[in-house]
Amino acid sequence: MTGELDGQSYELGRDGRRHFFLMQAGVVIAAANAGRRGSWTISVGDSGYELRRKSAWRSEMELCAHQTAVGSIRKGPRGKVVCELPPELSSAGQAFIGFLVMTLWSRAAASSGASAAAVAGSGS
Repeated sequence: MTGELDGQSYELGRDGRRHFFLMQAGVVIAAANAGRRGSWTISVGDSGYELRRKSAWRSEMELCAHQTAVGSIRKGPRGKVVCELPPELSSAGQAFIGFLVMTLWSRAAASSGASAAAVAGSGS
């Protein structure tokens, strides 16, 4: 997917299901790699973060640096996404993290819908 942010062109891409990247002018400026237990390792410029669910029972994600929560992404009212991310992250880095979380939520919804359909269908 390509788009503009603050007048700059970016490309959001993926390599399989476990690696996402954000490119500007052919250079990767942010990347995310799936880790264990649903966590993701994110690099934006020279900074590294871990993205993980805040709780196994909630969709809210938290962004951590050095094992300390520095931000969060949660669902807001009327389908909005509320991102509270460190101000030192560029707007492109913040958008990348927001899009990654929305992708993860979409995957979770799709897999839970498929599971529910399989359970409903098995009783016929």
